Amino acid sequence: MPTLAVGMLVRALAAAASAYVRGHDTRIVQSNATIGGTKGRLTSRPRAVENRIKAPWSWIDRESFMTRKGRDRPALAAITVGCALAMSGCGRGAYESRLEGNLGYLRAAALFSDVHDAATTLPGTPVTVRLPKFVNNEAKAYAEQAGDGGDPLRVQPPFMKLPGLRVTYEIPNGDPATGQRVLDYCYLGAVPAGEAAVGGKPLEAFVAESLTAAFPNSPTPPAWSDVSCPNPNGVARTWQMIGASGGQTFPFPSGAPGEAPGAFRLYTAEIEGWRVIIGWRFHDGTFNERKVEDIAKVVAGTVTVPAADGAAPTAQ
Repeated sequence: MPTLAVGMLVRALAAAASAYVRGHDTRIVQSNATIGGTKGRLTSRPRAVENRIKAPWSWIDRESFMTRKGRDRPALAAITVGCALAMSGCGRGAYESRLEGNLGYLRAAALFSDVHDAATTLPGTPVTVRLPKFVNNEAKAYAEQAGDGGDPLRVQPPFMKLPGLRVTYEIPNGDPATGQRVLDYCYLGAVPAGEAAVGGKPLEAFVAESLTAAFPNSPTPPAWSDVSCPNPNGVARTWQMIGASGGQTFPFPSGAPGEAPGAFRLYTAEIEGWRVIIGWRFHDGTFNERKVEDIAKVVAGTVTVPAADGAAPTAQ
């Protein structure tokens, strides 16, 4: 089958698969955000009909796929027939590669819609990261080097001092469990690779020991594990993650600090000569409501270290 026909078939299958999976619950609404070269953002709307938009598959009238009445059978037919044609004459490897590329584009657009488009540079480093949208104008940024915050509890976790901390974001949230206004934290750090040792111990050992001592009753004993974090292009990088849950001291918007059940997660990876550290400390209710377990991987996937004069040497 000619290359052009293969491309058209793969795009058709991607549109059909997307329509079938999303059904009538999702549409693409025109907005100022740019996703993959088209203006649009993903929003949930019940029984909505998606209009034709400019995209790699824009030559297909997607209304025929997205209406509740005609959604299932055309989409399934397109997928079934397309797979048969592809496997019989188009070259299965090329078909699968092109189809996965189109589906990867859709997955990335959905995943990274929860972080800001603009990246934030960590002070004193070339490291950049895209923060979650819940880190908004209400959030306060504290830098330990500048002595910000006055209260150490607003800068570092109460149970350990993170090395290389560059900025801490204090995030006001409403706790769905109690209805109270609470403060949650995102910690961002970076040091040149090889300098993350604390007290003569590697970072991993220091953090694991600190969390074990601070959370003796954690449901899961603190232990490092590998986590795959894809970037917006679908390329995954392996990070290390450790976490613990249990009672811990939090500042409160009004009044003295107090004890509350919460969760802590720490991610780290060496990227282009920098050891990057991202920590999350949330109350239990807001940890689940904000889906921190998921958003943490997305944020890690946005970390980049552009080439810059004076940057740490690239790890060999």
